[in-house]
Amino acid sequence: MKVVLYLLVAVVALLLAAAFVLWLLYGDSPWPAAPPQVVEGGQSLRVVELDPKGLTVGIGDERWMVCERFELRVSEEGGVKSLLIRGKFVKNFTIEPDGRFAQSSSEELLYSDSYAVTLGGEFGVRKVDAAAWSRARPLKPEESETEFGAGASRRFYSDKGETLPKGGTTAGGLPLTRLEVGGAESEGWLLAEGGRYAAGFSHTTRRRRFERPLLIPFGSDDRILDGTMYVDLFDGATGRRLARATKGHKGSYDMYVFQQAVWFDGRYFAMPLDNWFGNWLVGALPVCNRAPRRVILCRPRASLRQRFSGSPLFAERTTKYELCAPETSLPHSSSCSSCSRPPPTRRHSRRGVTWRRSRKSGSSFRRSRRSRSTRSSARPRRSTPATTTRPCGSTAR
Repeated sequence: MKVVLYLLVAVVALLLAAAFVLWLLYGDSPWPAAPPQVVEGGQSLRVVELDPKGLTVGIGDERWMVCERFELRVSEEGGVKSLLIRGKFVKNFTIEPDGRFAQSSSEELLYSDSYAVTLGGEFGVRKVDAAAWSRARPLKPEESETEFGAGASRRFYSDKGETLPKGGTTAGGLPLTRLEVGGAESEGWLLAEGGRYAAGFSHTTRRRRFERPLLIPFGSDDRILDGTMYVDLFDGATGRRLARATKGHKGSYDMYVFQQAVWFDGRYFAMPLDNWFGNWLVGALPVCNRAPRRVILCRPRASLRQRFSGSPLFAERTTKYELCAPETSLPHSSSCSSCSRPPPTRRHSRRGVTWRRSRKSGSSFRRSRRSRSTRSSARPRRSTPATTTRPCGSTAR
């Protein structure tokens, strides 16, 4: 009797060990995925929660279903720009008295509650009624149809280190493959209209050692177990990263949200973070209101020419180089990364106008004063613009 009991315990132990090994080889991770968060550029990009259950519709008898798709609109009522979101579900079944589902001969389109997300500031979320939804402006097909349709030409996929289609670049001519995404594996990119901004999608993934056995003769297993998804927003002119968001995933199915991202009105970004559309990533990138800085040349002051006109060194140097100064003072946006260089500062002295670079930043200038003893003992070659006038890349004549 004891032998039979020992054999039974041994068989159970072997079965448990085999099940544990199979789970290690093919099973999913028991740990929940990391929640979404914005790790960079929180002023321009936010994670907003519409409903923990997702966008749902009621189907009767206190039952509900998760919406299959969503719709987006833009509202500017009250001078506040908002993104309106609602889900939709195609009901093609009926519920029998015993609770069973039966195929219906007709289809009914159902809509979930509508939500409005303020574009900018605190990105507040509120519910809106059907009247507010009808007054809002729908997105253009070039904006909403980014997976298939009119806007699909702005989407590029990653294929063996290249873009698919090949030759994907931003408005500034930067190859999309050179944008520094957060994940180890790049999935693709989505350009805003005109290529002014770009969104990069990537992930860092842990894979199983072996593929899962398939019970059907077709299909494949990518062995993706879990990991982290990354969404990076870039300035298309400079390639600088403006914002980054992360979220954990539990397989390749969770990464389908990359295909549903959209750009609208040039600088606004929206993407669902789950397949039931309960959480969203919404961004409002800054507007650059400063034109590219141009540089003009200006000759040395008349007092310098009169005082050191007899110096051969001054005459030789001033024929080659001239002082540089900003041509005009344009409005500046501190939130724009591509035009954040402050204007140069001019230094007035008895010996003329000179320029000096700041030690803190190679592109900024600062005022500098020399003591009277230094000015009185300075040689003519030190006080001439020749030794202090090449900060803005002036070219020789």
